[in-house]
Amino acid sequence: MASSDDDFNKLDTLSDDDYLKLIEQFYEKNANNFAFPELDLDKKHRLVMELFTRIRSFNTNSINLCLKTLRLLTREREGLDALTGSSVLEPLQKIAGLECSKVDVNPKDVQNVIEAEKCMSNLIYMSPAVQKFYSVSGVADAITQRIKETTATKLDNGIRFFDMRMLFLLTALNADIRQRVREKFHGLSYLFEIINQIMLSRSEPVAAADSGLIQK
Repeated sequence: MASSDDDFNKLDTLSDDDYLKLIEQFYEKNANNFAFPELDLDKKHRLVMELFTRIRSFNTNSINLCLKTLRLLTREREGLDALTGSSVLEPLQKIAGLECSKVDVNPKDVQNVIEAEKCMSNLIYMSPAVQKFYSVSGVADAITQRIKETTATKLDNGIRFFDMRMLFLLTALNADIRQRVREKFHGLSYLFEIINQIMLSRSEPVAAADSGLIQK
């Protein structure tokens, strides 16, 4: 199906297959864009809400497409309110394996964990409301737990990088979280040295939007 403006007004009437075709076309068309003028706040909100309504029944590959499409939307400040509610932030935290009560220290669905973390990273950087939400929901605590429990085991490098990236952002932007992390690591400053080393040594290019912290 060829996507049209009208398709975004009737998302809830589309079959799962047609919905996936629509967002695949949107993703392919906008993969290198950082603004989406065809989506006003209302359309963006409906697109995202429909995504999280359907994603629970999708297979791994379809979930990955949904998350990659969401990542595009997290690049744009305009209409960001459509992405900062608990109905978006909680599922992302769960997919990332960073629920405080149930930290996944051995994620199996690596690519989807990474995509969820990319979305979270962009939203944390862009939105003080998201910083506050993830501070309260314990993302930093979950990350430090995963770090502690995987120091002697193999954790995918991509996951470790985005764990550290989010911890870097959360601690840089929130003094309370910074203090909590220091206490959890018994004041060991090498944690922050590790974060800086990983951020500096990462060879994969990061999109040069804003200050370069937006994950393309």
